Amino acid sequence: MGVVANACVTVSRTRALPFSKRAPSSHGSYTSVFNADAATVIIICFKTLKFFKLQRDLSMMRDTLAQAAGDLIIFMGLMLVLLGGFTVMGLNIFGTQAESYKSFSFTAGTIFLILLGEFDYDEMKEVNSTFAFIYFVVYVLFMFFIVLNIFIAILNDAYTVVHTNQQWQEELKRKPLTLREKFEMARAKWRERKKMAYIRKLRKDRLKEAKRKQKAWEKRKLEKQHMGRAGHKRRKAARKEQEAAEEKAKEEGIELKGATINRHLKARRAKPHG
Repeated sequence: MGVVANACVTVSRTRALPFSKRAPSSHGSYTSVFNADAATVIIICFKTLKFFKLQRDLSMMRDTLAQAAGDLIIFMGLMLVLLGGFTVMGLNIFGTQAESYKSFSFTAGTIFLILLGEFDYDEMKEVNSTFAFIYFVVYVLFMFFIVLNIFIAILNDAYTVVHTNQQWQEELKRKPLTLREKFEMARAKWRERKKMAYIRKLRKDRLKEAKRKQKAWEKRKLEKQHMGRAGHKRRKAARKEQEAAEEKAKEEGIELKGATINRHLKARRAKPHG
């Protein structure tokens, strides 16, 4: 017991010391311990989500997040791409003079704080007032009025699906359904499935139409290239024939104009053995 008490006293005294006065080995070990504690706390918080099913509203929240997980992953990828673009844009415009935009990480943190409502517009304005106004307005309008609305729409659709399913389950548990109600419910489900199948078919048809248009455009482009090459060859052959006719006319001592040469060429083409 005395050894354990001495160890506890040593740990408490070591934690009470500032980091600058601790030994290098103890600093590294205690930092790793603190990091492990923080990761453990986060894991415990996520593990508590399984207890949400014990309460109706919390269960709906968990089911909503699970329902929207796929769309949220795609949305997060899209949002990261957009934030990366705005980060590079802000770094190129304000990075040479503004302290908050001096590096990629600083710029990413600054524009993320803009989403939370913290921003220093005067700092951007001092660098370039015109581009500061354009950058700030485009970023705020696009991220707030488009991207965040997409995020809300994804959660809203998932909540609607989860809420409807839960209401149906409660209705099934509450009382036995009549034959007509079962028929109406089955028809409603069939309509919903038919609607989803129609949407998937429409997407496939649009993709096929886009691919067909792409192939037709590539085919027309290739035909134009071939026609251009064939026309170039014909023009080159006609130019050679015209030069040969002019040389022949010079040898015979006859001065021919362009129209006369063209008539002679047409006559030779019409009667090659004449």
